[in-house]
Amino acid sequence: MIQNQDTLHRLNPYFATVSYGDNSASSSYNGATVSVRKIFSKNYTFQTSYTLGKAIDLVNAVGPGSGAVYAQVIDAYNVPAQRGLSPNDVRQKVALNFVAHLPSLSGMAAPIRHVFGGWEASSLAIFQSGLPATVFTSATFVPVWNDPRCATTVTPTCQVIGNTGGDYNGDGNTYDLPMRPSFSLNKSYSRSDYLKGLFSASAFPLPLLDRRGM
Repeated sequence: MIQNQDTLHRLNPYFATVSYGDNSASSSYNGATVSVRKIFSKNYTFQTSYTLGKAIDLVNAVGPGSGAVYAQVIDAYNVPAQRGLSPNDVRQKVALNFVAHLPSLSGMAAPIRHVFGGWEASSLAIFQSGLPATVFTSATFVPVWNDPRCATTVTPTCQVIGNTGGDYNGDGNTYDLPMRPSFSLNKSYSRSDYLKGLFSASAFPLPLLDRRGM
């Protein structure tokens, strides 16, 4: 669109969007789980487990079933460049649960014993670290022209000299990454940080015209 005056030229102009999928992506997971279980003499059972793991993949889309089929690809010619932490990566998880066997009510009448006796009560609690996040834009390409009149009438002298939208490289794919910020993103954030907003869009520099972010 940059070289063709904001016009996306396709190999076959009769198709608007063509989707292509294959099974060339890959993923890996490494983890370990330690579990402790205690059965008490008074009909109580307690269990706790700790899991440490790391999930890495190329592309993924959070969702059931074939969700990854619809995962976004930044550069179809270099999919391995997207290799990183999976959106499903949970680095640490602690799970706690207990089961209490309620009285059998053996001394009660049969109807009461059959209805209210022999029940169990249980509870489960899970504490885990947060999921990774990817900063991206799905905005479309918004050209800046060398002549303001080109915004309404495109002539042979019109040239695209900038972009105030997304789709930084102008390839028609509106899934692009900005440049890395000057500060480190390799840190954890609290719930209140998310509610307040972690950072503004201006913290991420925009790529040069006709370039991808990284």
